[in-house]
This record gives sequence, structure tokens and C-alpha cells, in this order.
Amino acid sequence: MPDLTLLSDLGRASLHALWVPVALWTVVAGAAEVLLRWRRPPAALGLPVRGAVLCALPLALSVPPLLAWLRPAGVVPPLPTDLAVWLPAVVVGGAPLAGPPAIDAAPPLGLAAVGLLTGAAAVVAVAHLARLALAVVAVGRTRRSLPSAHAEAASAVHAARQRLGVRRRIDAVQAPPSAPPFTVGWRRPVVALPAALDGEARDLAALHEVAHVQRADAAWHLAQRALTAVFAIHPLVWTIARGLELDRERAADASVLAARPDQRRAYADLLFAYAARPTPPLALGTTRGASSLKTRIDAMTRPLSPSAARRMSRIGRGTGLSALVVALGLVALAAAPAVLSPAPVTGLVIDADTRAPLSGASVQVMGTTVGATTGRDGRYRLDAPARDHVLRVSATGYEPRTVALADGQETLDVALTTANVSDPGGADGRRAMRDPAPPGVFEVVEEMPRLIGGLDGLQQRVIYPPSARADSTHGHVVVRFVVTEEGTVEDATVLRSPDDRLSEAALAAVRASRFEPGRQRGEAVKVRFAVPIRFQLDADE
Repeated sequence: MPDLTLLSDLGRASLHALWVPVALWTVVAGAAEVLLRWRRPPAALGLPVRGAVLCALPLALSVPPLLAWLRPAGVVPPLPTDLAVWLPAVVVGGAPLAGPPAIDAAPPLGLAAVGLLTGAAAVVAVAHLARLALAVVAVGRTRRSLPSAHAEAASAVHAARQRLGVRRRIDAVQAPPSAPPFTVGWRRPVVALPAALDGEARDLAALHEVAHVQRADAAWHLAQRALTAVFAIHPLVWTIARGLELDRERAADASVLAARPDQRRAYADLLFAYAARPTPPLALGTTRGASSLKTRIDAMTRPLSPSAARRMSRIGRGTGLSALVVALGLVALAAAPAVLSPAPVTGLVIDADTRAPLSGASVQVMGTTVGATTGRDGRYRLDAPARDHVLRVSATGYEPRTVALADGQETLDVALTTANVSDPGGADGRRAMRDPAPPGVFEVVEEMPRLIGGLDGLQQRVIYPPSARADSTHGHVVVRFVVTEEGTVEDATVLRSPDDRLSEAALAAVRASRFEPGRQRGEAVKVRFAVPIRFQLDADE
């Protein structure tokens, strides 16, 4: 079975940050779209509602990080100075001991599927954004390639500006022979009219295109295309985007009929004449499709008075704002427990020597009343505070340990060493093990060093001295050392040992080890470790 860890991690990271908000937005957006298609309201109502619903999608994704930013930091107790970070015990010689219960389970297939979907969504988004960038470049080429319109067309555009009260400069150009009338540009809008248009048809086409400029439809259309590209994997986004494009054309139609109410038949003939002709990329023009044309013609048979249009526009803005608030509210309600309340921390407490689970061990968040006790399988569940804290793990007959719990960390396994190990160091050795780290050396960092080759590699490097085996010399050797920024070992010191020969063997194996260095805030730093090495005889020895 392939390693699904990467996909599982991606799925876990994107589940609440991306897909839960998207799912809740889909519920609200789907309901709004169904109602709009059922009631078939005028564009004055449909345009603001669909626009608000589409804008709610990126805003919904900003809710979880905003809640995390607003989350109270809480009181973080300082790290104690007696931290001793231990590697699991290494056993040399003797019969192999039974390993601990499995700690790392296989990644859930559900999370891996979510991770795969997230990766696919990112690839599709990048492809559509690239196409959009090419379309933006093509708009510039189109503007430069079109010749200026003849005097009659320029006069028609000027008259349309006067009729609709548009003060902005609008350049009139001649559209290609196969293209319908269209508009490109927002800051410097250009209206393109075919040379074949004349008389009433030219004036009506100019009114339609200037109405797009009056409403700043080019800017809204570009923003819609960008948002559609980012969420291109979602089919409902495309449905709402097509509805918005049709609503913009219907709104421009309404402006034309409000200015020239006696030209309804001529205007319908103009729409029929250019219905099947394509427009340049990102241009505002004819909405393709027989159903779209039928919708526009039907809307023209039920024109609104200016007062009714203003009333519908106010209702549309209010309805759109309500849909936006509902979508963001649902996302906030769903995200609040995951963001404001931390996920429980689970883990396993084991004996560092035998690797057996420890039941009844205490796991306490220092500086708080939060704690837990391990069960018979050595596992615990801890409702930890939301921010960085330090855990104290203790059990009867074992040395207590204090370990740092990073923000967002959900699993933490701890190995405890027995408190009654006989060694020449005795209490002095235990005190030395808890000595504060030298300046510039960390005890706990955000990314702890990783032993290259694992514990199996370290175990293979430890050679049981034949003379010590012949003398039946055995026991624990505890080595403390520092992992450097390059991943090498320095300052290796024996803290406990029953015999010098075992000490030399343990030191030689540890000094030959290599690590991936630890990192604090992205920078490699020195980290101090300790590792118990148990030299064990066979039963007959």
C-alpha cells in the first residue's frame, strides 16, 4: 500500500480550513440559487443576491483564521530548566524484548481522500488562473488592434453617454466583422460596434454597451472570473457565475428599454441578430445560448418602472447581505469549536527500558488543573489548553518528566525511566541529568532532531565488549549529548554506568550517530538529548 501520510496531512490541514466552510457555503448558495431559478426575479434583484453569495465563498474561508487570531492567548507558564529529553531505550544483547503497542496507525483513508481532493483543486485552480492571465493579456492586444470607429458610431456612443449620464471617457472602436457589439476595459473602457450597424440598431447597441460602463460591469466581471478560477473545481460556482453574466446582460437590457421604451421590437431583433456570435476574451457582450436569449426576451416583456427597479434593487441588496451573513455565521459556528477549543491531546506512556505501557501514570498540564491518567493500555486523553504548555508526566517508581506541548500538537508519547537504577553516579548523576542546558543549547524546540537510521541503526552501532560479557557485567548506561546545527553529536557525557567498558561502547555508538538537526522558528539550533542504553545478558549467561 502506498504511503498516504502526505495526503493524510494535507487532508487534515484542509478539512476545517477549506472544505467545511465550502460545504456550508454550498448549502446557503444552493438554496439561494434554487429560489432565484424558481421565482425568476428581475435582474435588479438577482444580480446583488448572486453577487453577494459568490463573494461569501472567499469570506467564509477567512473565518477560521480570523477566529484563531481573535482567540485569547491565555497564560503560558515558562519552560522549566530541568527538562531532559530522552530517546527511547536501546537494548544490546540478550533476547529481544516485546515492543510496545503500535503507536502510529496507518493514515485514515478518508483524510487521504480529502488531501487528494485538495491537491486536485489546487491544480485545477492554477490551470484556470493561467488561462485568465492569458485572457487579460489578450484584452490588451484586442484594444490595440481595433481601429477607431467611424464618426456615426462615435456619435452614437457619445449620445448614449449623454442619455445615461455617464461622464467617463469612452473610446469607440470598430468591432471585427464576425463579432457582436462588446465592451472591454474598466479604467479605460472601449465600446466596439460592428461597422454593419446603422440607424436605430447602432444607437441601441451603443446604449447597451454604455450601460455596462455605467454599472462598472467589466470590473465585476473580472473579479468574478478570478474567483471562479480559484474555485473552479466547484460546479455550483460556475452555475452562479453564469447566472451573474446573464443578470448583467438583463440589467443592461433594462437600462436600454428605460431610455428607449418604444424600441422594444427593434432591440429584440438586434439581440437575435448577434445571439450566436462569440465575443473576445473577458469582453462583455452577447450571452450565448438559446435559453439565455429566451430569458432576456421574456424579461423585456415585463419591464419594471424606475421606482419598481429601485425597490427591487434595495430588496436584492438586503437579501444578498442576509445570505452573506447566514453563510458566514454558519461557518463561524462550525469553526468555533475546532478553533477556539483545542483538539484533545492523546498519547502513550511507556517504560523506557521494557517498552511496556504504564497504567496509572499521571499527565498534568503545569500551572493548570488540567490532567489525565493513563489506562491499562498506557494511553491517555488530555483536554489541553489552546496554547503552548508544558506537561509533567509521572508514575510510581519512575523519574518524572516535563515535556513541551506545541500549539496544535495532538499526539505526544512519553517514555519514563525507573527511579531505582543502580549506578555509580547515584543522586549526583540524577542531578547532573537535570542540569540546565548551556547557553545556546535548547532542551525542547519546535522541530526536534530526528535520528538518521532510527534506533535500529544506533543499536547496531553499540558493540557489547566481550570482556564485559565474559565478566557478566550488564546494566544501564545513560548518555547525554548535544545535537549540533549540522546534525552531529558533541559533548557526549556518561551520566550513569555500571562499568567503564560499557561507557566507552555507548559513547562510541552515540558519537557516530547523525541527526536531522532540530529547528526553532525555522533555524537549525543545538538540542540536548539523553539516551539510555541497556546492556543485557542472555538467560544462560
